[in-house]
Amino acid sequence: MDKPELKPCPFCGGEPEITEVIDRTPRNLEPVGFGVKCDQCGIIIAKIDCGVTDWFETDEEAAEAWNRRATDDART
Repeated sequence: MDKPELKPCPFCGGEPEITEVIDRTPRNLEPVGFGVKCDQCGIIIAKIDCGVTDWFETDEEAAEAWNRRATDDART
């Protein structure tokens, strides 16, 4: 299965990558979701719901959120 294509980082232009997030609590090393991280500036995208940070359920969902950009119309 191919990895979803990612746009360059909107902050620095760096190359991002999809990462599987692992819960590293003492008795648990289970995958908890996916995020996207820029290797150059370190920015990470996560899902925020009602002020609680969570991770995306699939790599496709994480890529879709990363690739979403504000349009020029939205900035006016």
